[in-house]
Amino acid sequence: PFPIGDRMFAQTFTLWPDLYREQPGTLVIDCAGVACTDTQVRTAASLNPGRPLWLTGPLEVNVAGDIGSAAEPLVLVVPGNLTFNVAATIHGAVYGGRSAAAPGLPWTLTGPGTVSGAVVAEHSLSGVGDPSIRFSREVLNHLRLQTGTFVMVPGSWKDF
Repeated sequence: PFPIGDRMFAQTFTLWPDLYREQPGTLVIDCAGVACTDTQVRTAASLNPGRPLWLTGPLEVNVAGDIGSAAEPLVLVVPGNLTFNVAATIHGAVYGGRSAAAPGLPWTLTGPGTVSGAVVAEHSLSGVGDPSIRFSREVLNHLRLQTGTFVMVPGSWKDF
């Protein structure tokens, strides 16, 4: 009964997409119908360390340099395409292609940028302009241990 994209998201993050987006720890960056910028992402990440970032549109990277770091990687959900207009590196996990407007369309990674960590495409992924994806176990382990949803473990509390 659930769409394939929702099931893939839930398998990746262990929460349904709406629950993940609406949890208090997730920061939604509303780009008002235009592409989000690397400046918005960098600012949000510096003001909210360790929180997943959910963008409402595509991401355009226009300033060279690192977005996140190996010590402070990011979790980004990018529903639209990811375009690198300059050589830049995103450290973290990027989940892409989650578009309600155009579900099932290929997700495109464009330009000379690099993602160091992992990239998960909800459907298919195409690369244009020599983008680079470098798997980093260190970055993913950091994300696994430092970010996530907090839940009460059954039996660990009492209601009086």
